[in-house]
Amino acid sequence: MVRAVKDYAFLALAIFAGWYAMTTFFPGKPDLPDQAPSLALEDLEGLPHDLAELRGRPVVINFWATWCPPCVQEIPGFAAFSRSHPDIAVLGVALESGTTAELRAAASKLGIPYPVLVGDRATKSAWDIGTLPTTVFIGPDGRVLGSVVGGMSQERLAAELEKVLAADDAD
Repeated sequence: MVRAVKDYAFLALAIFAGWYAMTTFFPGKPDLPDQAPSLALEDLEGLPHDLAELRGRPVVINFWATWCPPCVQEIPGFAAFSRSHPDIAVLGVALESGTTAELRAAASKLGIPYPVLVGDRATKSAWDIGTLPTTVFIGPDGRVLGSVVGGMSQERLAAELEKVLAADDAD
């Protein structure tokens, strides 16, 4: 009887460890509807930004945090991409990144040229963001075209966007 309890406890621990490893090291993409969820947030200067106002343009939304090394590492690529693709709106949505003043200092230090919006738990929940960084691609019609979980180089960002826009054109 005692051995059976130990075996079940070990099995339960092994299942939990496997689940934890899978969700930590192999995160899933966000489960998003066809049409992008609402995104109406303030930037670091307190100015409102609304995703709905960007209809007609492709949009790249990068969910990131100041404490996330892969997030910080990919920002130069996003910055260069946004400068070289002015027809594509790039938005950075900062999650769990401290006060607005702390976030403003980090964005300045990182040289982010695109709007940095201050996200919250509701934003994280509405967009099903479980892992940072996560990047979501939105078509000109507001449809979610794809997403990538994990850090990206400028080259991969451009390739992913080209791929999702080509798939959108084929529809």
